[in-house]
Amino acid sequence: MVDVKKRASRIKKCIKSAPRVFKKKYWALKYGRKLAPKKQDVIYVDPLEIARMVTGHRPFSSRDATIADGDWDQKTVDVRFCSERQLRNRIDYAGVAPLENYEFFVSARDHFLKGIPWEQTSFYAYKEKQKEQGYYAPHKIKKRLEWFDELYHDVKNNGYKSQVKNHAAYSEIASAASNEVTVAIARDGEILFLDGRHRLVVAQLCGVDAIPVRVAARHRNWQLKRVAAIRGEGEKTSSILWSVVSAHPDVRSLF
Repeated sequence: MVDVKKRASRIKKCIKSAPRVFKKKYWALKYGRKLAPKKQDVIYVDPLEIARMVTGHRPFSSRDATIADGDWDQKTVDVRFCSERQLRNRIDYAGVAPLENYEFFVSARDHFLKGIPWEQTSFYAYKEKQKEQGYYAPHKIKKRLEWFDELYHDVKNNGYKSQVKNHAAYSEIASAASNEVTVAIARDGEILFLDGRHRLVVAQLCGVDAIPVRVAARHRNWQLKRVAAIRGEGEKTSSILWSVVSAHPDVRSLF
């Protein structure tokens, strides 16, 4: 009986992962292994160039390595929010929001640049409210913010460290790459934040020139431009488009 249950569980896992496996094989055939999305796709970008984020009901996860069609990079989210979970209860679509709409980024800048205590920030007030509702143990908020302060001072004094370099002993580089700041790339090449908010805001506030980010999703239109640039097809269509796309870190990293 136990063997039957185990076998059924394995079959269920295989069925769930099948579409992902087929997509990987399809992309490898269509774009070639070099250009197909991979979980270890890490590029280096100026953290200040990441000014907006994909939020709401995203059609992909920050743990993915995928090509995503749709209008998720064109719809805008104009409301302010304290957590993405809170936002998903207010909107029914995926869209792009300025980082300033996310109270976490605003509160972090107020705390580190203006010296405002965490207890006086809007993000802390939201966490306190969550604590009252039973979502957090009282000591967890303080402990997490103490760690955040330590991270900020460590980066300010010792520089930003790549997660891949920190975990050089990992058997697979993808395991460490998954801990980097994660982004999506819109159809026009804009780099949009997905995950790793503490590391991103600290890098921005400390003036780090470039940080490694893992690309979890690319819009299909951007992927086509990327492929054309690498294969030299962009020169035939538009010299301006070619120069812009070929200078993009998601293309430059492949040369």
